[in-house]
Amino acid sequence: MVVTANDFQLFDPVTGATQVLDTITGLQAKTLPAVNGNGPASIVAATVATSADGRSIYGLSDTFRFYYDVDHRSLRVLGYTSTPTMGPRAVSVSRDGSQFVAGWVLSNREGTTTAQFGDPNGALDVGGHALDSNRGLLYSEVPSSTGGRS
Repeated sequence: MVVTANDFQLFDPVTGATQVLDTITGLQAKTLPAVNGNGPASIVAATVATSADGRSIYGLSDTFRFYYDVDHRSLRVLGYTSTPTMGPRAVSVSRDGSQFVAGWVLSNREGTTTAQFGDPNGALDVGGHALDSNRGLLYSEVPSSTGGRS
């Protein structure tokens, strides 16, 4: 999967062919109506990760999360609201794609929050995580608003 400033594309490394799945504008139009903020001049705060089985792809941006089901070729927005900002801007996915961590929130495939870090400061460029579903562990560094790290 290739995510550009304009669209989501599937890339076939064997043939070099690309197929547009949807545009950013088209995908956002499918979300619930909400007032958009003034975004940055360029998208530098988005990230994407794939499950180890290669069947699920999750992404996180300033305004939405998304899920791509590879088997069904289905792209879905998993909206969110967040205070503070959803940082660190990182995504980690379980081996089978049933869970993912985006920013400071652990969610299931439907986007429902199942756990979250307490007191995150929302910094986009500090911290990260790795979800080890084989061991049932989440390795993380999520800075808190009081200066500590979770």
